[in-house]
Amino acid sequence: MPERMALDTVADIAARADVQPSSIVRFAKALGFDGFSDLQRVFQSHLVHRASSYRERIRASDPTARADDGPGVILRRLVDETIASLEHLKSDVRERDLDRAVDLLAGTEAIGVVAQRRPPPSTA
Repeated sequence: MPERMALDTVADIAARADVQPSSIVRFAKALGFDGFSDLQRVFQSHLVHRASSYRERIRASDPTARADDGPGVILRRLVDETIASLEHLKSDVRERDLDRAVDLLAGTEAIGVVAQRRPPPSTA
């Protein structure tokens, strides 16, 4: 659970993974962090961000949002942004690039997935 990574000690996490704490530190360094604390800050940041309300997140990312926007306005704005994002995806991805990506992925034994928050809406 991400919450445990954000809040537990390296010793607690290592015990649950049945490894030495030094293995967790080496793992963090292998990912490019200076140590476990830097890796843990990523999870802590995510936890804090997730706790903020959607209304606050929309207001921060959309200068046209108003404090009295109701849930319907917020929902329509989110849906409109998602549709616009999907339209950009549809028009920006070239068929041959997609085919090549599928071929590359199909030829692998394992695929790692990294998730990130959505980028802010484009101003174009």
